[in-house]
Order: sequence, then C-alpha cells, then structure tokens
Amino acid sequence: MISGLLIYRSYMRSSSPGSYFEKRIRRIYPAYFTVIVVAAIALFPLSVVSASQYFGWGFWKYLGANLVFLNFLAPTLPGVFTLNSISAVNGALWTLKIEVAFYLFVPILHFLCGRFGTKRVMGLVFLFSCLWKYGLAFLRRRGSDRGVCLPWTTPQSVFPDGCPVSRQLAYFAAGVLLLLYFDKLKLHFRLIASSLRFSF
Repeated sequence: MISGLLIYRSYMRSSSPGSYFEKRIRRIYPAYFTVIVVAAIALFPLSVVSASQYFGWGFWKYLGANLVFLNFLAPTLPGVFTLNSISAVNGALWTLKIEVAFYLFVPILHFLCGRFGTKRVMGLVFLFSCLWKYGLAFLRRRGSDRGVCLPWTTPQSVFPDGCPVSRQLAYFAAGVLLLLYFDKLKLHFRLIASSLRFSF
C-alpha cells in the first residue's frame, strides 16, 4: 500500500515519464547494484568450492540474473550456504522485482485512469488481483494449481503460493486510491477517530 501511494505520487509530481523513471532508477539501483556485487565477491571465503569453480559460470549467472532483477533464475552462489535449508544468498531480494514491475505499471495505470476513469480502472485492477489471489488459493486447496502463473511473474517452482506481482496488485491499488482520494477520506478518518475516542 505504501508503495502504491509513494510511487504513484512520484509519477504525478514528475515533469515527464522520463523524469519519473530517472528518479526511480536513482532511488533503487545504486544501492541494489552495490548489494549484489559486494555480496558476490565478499562471500567467496564462505564457499566450499575452489576459486576457479566459484568464479565460473555460476558466479556470472548469479551476477547477470540478479542485476536485472531476475534473482529467481540464480538465487545462489557456487558452494555458498549449501548446508542451509535455504541456500539463497539474499532471499529478500525477490520483493524488488515486484517493486520494479509496479514502477513500469504506473504510467500505464495513469493513462488508463485518465482515459476510462479512476474508479472504473482501479476497481477492475483491485478485482483482478483479488480473483487471482483467492482463485489460486482455491486451486491450491484442490491441489490443481501447479504451473499456474502469468508470463511476467515468478514460476510456481520458486514461489508455490502463486505469482507475487498479480497477488500484490490489490494492495498497490489500495495505496493509489488512498493517495487519489486522501482529502475525502480525511473526513472519515476524523469521524472514526472521534468515535473511537468517545467509545473508550
């Protein structure tokens, strides 16, 4: 939700799509690049394989995939954390590809809202995400959701719970709506706060 609010606000405050993307890149990529490269080099002493094996194909695959936010293609480094139940070097990085997907989605969303109306578009986005999320949950209970995934999301073999981008759209849309209707919602916030104060 916070991402939806802040990213959409960043787009609305940008002078052009180019300016928006420049701010988004400066916001995330320098630190992300540093984390990937430093980890890849600094973790060599922890590896159980030789230097020639470590700095071979697996090393460069890790760098290449992770630097373009496709960390699910190569989450591990050769010989690192092999005894752990989860051997991913930095498992939390999977969330950033969702963030980047939303960066790319915001200009399209803004255009569609301007063309067809905010309520209609955001309502459809919210509905789609909920149907996808709870539809996968229903299929999972029946044991028949194996391999169900949109092309731009993570394969089921990596995330059995379903496709992260599609499942997070509802929260992202809620954040965008909070931004767009904040002035109207403030009136309700005050009423809720007043009722809670008097109830206690």
